[in-house]
Amino acid sequence: PNLLIFNLDDAGYGDLGANEGSALAPGDAPHFEALAAESLRLTDFHAAASVCTPSRASLLTGRFGMRFGLIAVLVHGDNRGLPFSERTLPEILRDGAGYASAMAGKWHLGNGDAHHPSRHGFDETLTMPWSHDMGCFEPWPCSYGADVTKTLRARGAAFVVEQPAAPWRLGAKYVAFVRGFVDRVTSKRSHAPASPGDRYRPFFVYVATHAPHGPWLPAPEWQRTPAKMTRESPFAAYLDTMAEVDATLGGVLGAFENVRNDTLVVVTSDNGQLEKMTRNFRTRSNGPFAGGKFSPREGGHRVMGLLRWPGVIEAGVSHRLTSQLDLLPTFVNLVAPKALPAVVLDGEDLGPWLFGDETEANET
Repeated sequence: PNLLIFNLDDAGYGDLGANEGSALAPGDAPHFEALAAESLRLTDFHAAASVCTPSRASLLTGRFGMRFGLIAVLVHGDNRGLPFSERTLPEILRDGAGYASAMAGKWHLGNGDAHHPSRHGFDETLTMPWSHDMGCFEPWPCSYGADVTKTLRARGAAFVVEQPAAPWRLGAKYVAFVRGFVDRVTSKRSHAPASPGDRYRPFFVYVATHAPHGPWLPAPEWQRTPAKMTRESPFAAYLDTMAEVDATLGGVLGAFENVRNDTLVVVTSDNGQLEKMTRNFRTRSNGPFAGGKFSPREGGHRVMGLLRWPGVIEAGVSHRLTSQLDLLPTFVNLVAPKALPAVVLDGEDLGPWLFGDETEANET
């Protein structure tokens, strides 16, 4: 199957109507609600960390960030990144099963050409190095009001399209990029099938939204709340941003509509929402759980987990303890078990349970 991972930024367990505690009214996030109804909803699903960088590193490697030195958020001037000794999911799928791959969104695993995602296995990318409140690609300063076209030296193919990026345009840009990639792969225009009998080359798409990480700057068409009300209550801007994130998910899923039965979709978040936000706005973004982003408490790392593969994974609810660390061993064991890296993986292969006859019980 193809694989789509849609990873939100700072979305709590209770956000977007997938689990209890959402501040959104029914119907405010129609694409998330529809997907949740078609998916296996994991109620005890965890990120590997309660902050961006180590969480994202673990999702793509199946290993805790402490194993390779990524235990905190990377910031300006940091010359570190995801070590090249770590095999990533797109690299493993490419080498083991001939997958094409693309990434759209927030990278946050290293800045500049030395740590560009194309150096970690992604064939096509439209990404930002970190959160949209953290500035531009180094070593070039932000050129406000003008596009920047200085070439990045990542395989001589990547370049800066715009900086500082306009947050209110990111969702639409990512949807257009994903649509183009999926169309090219499935029509064989840019990626030949792995074998003559295949209809098209299998592919992996990783979409990492910048929202609902602040600042909340939705596109004009999603600014449904009057400006005066937004100034008086920033929570209104948050709700508008969540509506735009929902539309982004809908657009990305639309790109997969012709291959939906051949695609495993995973929707999750890098960590929980900031605890102070849930306190100030009196919401339950993190559901019934204490803590939030940066916290070791459950609200910091217990996140939404939706799995959809029509005809293979039965829709419903599971309370099994699972984590994002499980995604890599589960999917690689499904399509290319011999390609698993010869290192300790911190996740568990959920295949016998998801695709076989194993019961709900966990090992302890």
